Amino acid sequence: MKPKVKVCGITTQEDAVLAESLGADFIGFIFFQKSPRFVGADRAADIVSHTRGIVKPVGVFVEEDFEAVKYAVERVGLSVVQLHGAQSAEFELRLKEALGVEIWRAAWLDSPQDLEDIAASASDKILVDSRLNGLTGGTGMRANWKLAAELSARRRIVLAGGIGPDNVKEAVAKVNPWCIDVNSGVEISAGRKSKSKLKEFFERI
Repeated sequence: MKPKVKVCGITTQEDAVLAESLGADFIGFIFFQKSPRFVGADRAADIVSHTRGIVKPVGVFVEEDFEAVKYAVERVGLSVVQLHGAQSAEFELRLKEALGVEIWRAAWLDSPQDLEDIAASASDKILVDSRLNGLTGGTGMRANWKLAAELSARRRIVLAGGIGPDNVKEAVAKVNPWCIDVNSGVEISAGRKSKSKLKEFFERI
């Protein structure tokens, strides 16, 4: 089966509308101020208001507190909260119960023990990503596909990290993820998508 697609790092109305028209299931907004793809909740809400409501908005949070996440969820109408950091299982449960959102937990698989640890997570989905010099996501580096494939056999995963038109078919074949997350692989510059690359990506997937 064709995996679902999340186009992350959305910063403009044009890119959101294009992603939705091409068949994206999710669009991702990064609420991390140190990211070159950062958008505030008000800007994200405006962008979402110009979509047809088919694509689901995802909020990406790095070590944010409950109130900050709550504000973004309610202001933007987020369907999914994607967590990067050391938030506890209790924090995830509080978000789910209070806000009614799905929780995706970001993970970096460097060893078989990492796989075992994250496989036990109570999150709804696991997002397998890469990291470089402390950067979480958007690095353009490929995640560990071997361990990701093992996790995919046990959990529904979202595969991120260095995926673009040139390798998306290989990623799907080798990992069999529930969803593919594309970001820097279809960009002109940080936060701006290439129309031609995004179209090619969807054609190949």
